[in-house]
Amino acid sequence: PRIALLDRMKLRAKLASAFLCLSLLIGICGASGLIFVYGIGATLSVFADVTSPLLGQTVVLVDNAHRMRSVFLDAINKEDLPSAEANEALGELNVAAATAMEKLRQLFPVAKLPVRMTEIQGLQNEFSQGLQSMLAARRQQRLASLIVQDRLTQLEADRRDFDSMMRSMTARGESVMSRTRDDAALNIS
Repeated sequence: PRIALLDRMKLRAKLASAFLCLSLLIGICGASGLIFVYGIGATLSVFADVTSPLLGQTVVLVDNAHRMRSVFLDAINKEDLPSAEANEALGELNVAAATAMEKLRQLFPVAKLPVRMTEIQGLQNEFSQGLQSMLAARRQQRLASLIVQDRLTQLEADRRDFDSMMRSMTARGESVMSRTRDDAALNIS
């Protein structure tokens, strides 16, 4: 039946209907492309407004943790006592981490993500306090080591003095004994 309909149509009508069908297909493709482009735009908007700032703040926090670790390792690997500057640097980095976490706290509701920021902040504080307490323990250990080293040096000096006195006393004792033996031998003879 359809083929018969096409056979009865004139060429001009066939061309017009083909052009109309082609225009309809182009319109459908254009509309679906437009819908797709709007979807991409919405995705990019979410990325620009939410994902990118979240990623940026997360990178700031990770970098901050690496810098805290670096300050800590530099402080404990020195031969002398860990300085107060290391504690100050750790404190400043902890404040910077708190600032970055506050920015994250503001971004999470926009992203509609279920994140437990109090737990994250607790872990950050625990990390920072752990580093500071280990630094204080290292300071105490290094101070104790220096005191022990100082006392060992003093003990070694005292031992040398004592050995010198003992050698002197032994030499004097041997001298007195030798004189006494000589005097006794002289008296006996």
